[in-house]
Amino acid sequence: MLLISLGLAHANPQDPGIWYLSGSPYKLHQNTITEAIGIEGKYWKAGVQNLGKTETDAYIPDHGYFHTQGKEYGVYAEGVYKFNKLISADAGIWVYRSSVYTNAGPGGTNAIFSSAAYGLGPVMGLSVGLVSFTFRLAENRSLDWNNHHQPSPTKGFVSTVQVKFDVKL
Repeated sequence: MLLISLGLAHANPQDPGIWYLSGSPYKLHQNTITEAIGIEGKYWKAGVQNLGKTETDAYIPDHGYFHTQGKEYGVYAEGVYKFNKLISADAGIWVYRSSVYTNAGPGGTNAIFSSAAYGLGPVMGLSVGLVSFTFRLAENRSLDWNNHHQPSPTKGFVSTVQVKFDVKL
């Protein structure tokens, strides 16, 4: 069966001091649209999941303005246990790509850098009817152009709430 889902994702932000400072002006945009397409069997499902884009806007004294975007997407494979026709639980793994794009600079001089890396993380979820609740590990420390670790704006798990549309082939 073809499985298509659309919903909302919420990413946990990094701690203060990474992309923003407590006490300095900042905005976190950690909620985004998420979508997935995959196939589902009796005891399994697999597919592609896009967790969308998170953003951080911050001003750090003596360093200037930072605008950071993080994106995570990947492929997943999960086992499914059906309690009854309405409720099921799933767990598995996903291989994902985490990317970071940052525009930073004091007083109008900008330094633009980006990086990306792959990660492997657990997936777990619960479905009730057409609605699924899922948690995916999406924390990754990407490598920047100088081979220094540049953390993603996302920390730990990304939670999603999605409506599933099953299409019988």
